[in-house]
Amino acid sequence: MTYTDNIIVGTATANASWAGDDNHFGSDDSETFAITKAPTTTIVTFEAGPYVYRGTAFTATAVVTGVGGLNQPVAVVYGGDCTNVTVANGCTATATYSGDANHNGSTDSESITITKANQTITVTTHAPANAMFNTSFTVAATASSGLPVAYSASGSCSNVGATFTMTSGLGTCTVHYNQAGNTNYNAAPEVTESVTAVAWTLKGFYQPVDMNNVLNTVKGGSTVPLKFEVFAGPTELIDTAIVLQPLTATQALCSGGAEDTIELTATGSTNLRYDSTGGQFIYNWKTPVKPGFCYKVTVTTQDGSKLVAYFKLK
Repeated sequence: MTYTDNIIVGTATANASWAGDDNHFGSDDSETFAITKAPTTTIVTFEAGPYVYRGTAFTATAVVTGVGGLNQPVAVVYGGDCTNVTVANGCTATATYSGDANHNGSTDSESITITKANQTITVTTHAPANAMFNTSFTVAATASSGLPVAYSASGSCSNVGATFTMTSGLGTCTVHYNQAGNTNYNAAPEVTESVTAVAWTLKGFYQPVDMNNVLNTVKGGSTVPLKFEVFAGPTELIDTAIVLQPLTATQALCSGGAEDTIELTATGSTNLRYDSTGGQFIYNWKTPVKPGFCYKVTVTTQDGSKLVAYFKLK
């Protein structure tokens, strides 16, 4: 048996002949048959996941295989967006082998879903452990994504951007660091720092007023000088604007009864003043003519600090 063109695509021939023997004549025959193209398989393979946003494109490779030792790479064409987070299966890789003289063509397509990356916030300039009323401090933070960090305040402070100002001398200021994320990043876990508010120091009331819950007994209609000092740290404050006015008191019958908040009345035309000679604030309170009434007199400064003294009128 002999063959002709029986390997490549086309028409192949098979020939057979017999020479005969002592008792038989010889004979031969020839037949043709068609060889068609062989199938191929193209496979696209993406690089290993996870497919989490990283700022650079994800890539794939493709190989075509077939009979006769066909095994070779195929060019990949990308569709959609293989860098950024878009939609499910938003990155597509397609490879097409067009075939050759002996092989049919084949194609394959694969898709991946790129998901958002996580991010964290690192504080680079921390808030102080404590801060006094009406003072400011500045913080700074960065997000691992490179996106800008947002700052906000709650409690005893307010902020303009990264600069925070203490709005009270009481309680706690909370500094909030946030990054809301975007198309490619999840929101960062919030970071907070606490700042303890530091109050001003109030000293007084000085004599003739007794403190420490002592009930000062005075004659109704008399004048009681309320004398006190205010310090912001080591600095004495002398501006009367730091004291909340008008000064008030809570009155009630000493034997019990409903309380009522009233405005204190100064003697004559005097008002709250700072006495530079004595180095103290003075308010000359003209007590009401209400025998049997008791008063809780409170002086409050802008930072929320208070001085309290108790009085009984006779």
